[in-house]
Amino acid sequence: MPPVRDYDGARGRIGGVNRWWVAGVASLGLSFVLAVLAQAFKHDWLPPEISFSQYGVGPAGFLFSLWVVSVVAAPLCFLRFRPAGWLPAALLWIAAAGAVVMAVVRTDPSGLQQSWNSRVHTTGSVVLLAFLPFGICLGLAKARRRWQVLAWLLLLAAAVSLTLLLFAAAGYDSAGLGPQKSWAFWQTVAILAEIAMVVIYAAGVRSIPAPDEVEDSAADVADVRPG
Repeated sequence: MPPVRDYDGARGRIGGVNRWWVAGVASLGLSFVLAVLAQAFKHDWLPPEISFSQYGVGPAGFLFSLWVVSVVAAPLCFLRFRPAGWLPAALLWIAAAGAVVMAVVRTDPSGLQQSWNSRVHTTGSVVLLAFLPFGICLGLAKARRRWQVLAWLLLLAAAVSLTLLLFAAAGYDSAGLGPQKSWAFWQTVAILAEIAMVVIYAAGVRSIPAPDEVEDSAADVADVRPG
């Protein structure tokens, strides 16, 4: 029987769980707290009157910035827990770059997106919302099938919501609430769908076997073969 190896290392574990997974869950939990605080300080509960980015305007705007960063930090931790190759890593890091742009460069109070900082902020949000879901789905490529299916279904929901958001941006009342409120509604649905994907990533990534487990399984198969 081959010796039992600890792939994560004794120093890399907290209470028997890999510290990167713990860090990701902590970041995800922090994002929920920050989201509630941002809404409370703004006195504007979901869905927002104008857009999600308006939570970043004003004295408590730092809560929005921290929320954006904490949301994207979680999947990066899960990716470190179970590396999935260069493509999901590239997608998640590009999404993280978009999140940082959103956090640093905030939008206008009016939400009209006419100033340079508002346009830069919007660009960052588009990058985040476009790359994050695909990075998560590819990061779960070796997870159990149910987690993959859930992730892709949520990606589809986010894609449909963003498409309807674009219709609202063009002046169509795609949610029956008026163009502006339709924009805010579909943006909220898309963001909540992608946050749910991060939750699925947190649960599903633990079903991915560690590299040493795969090696040991292959070694066990080789040992039982007739010589």
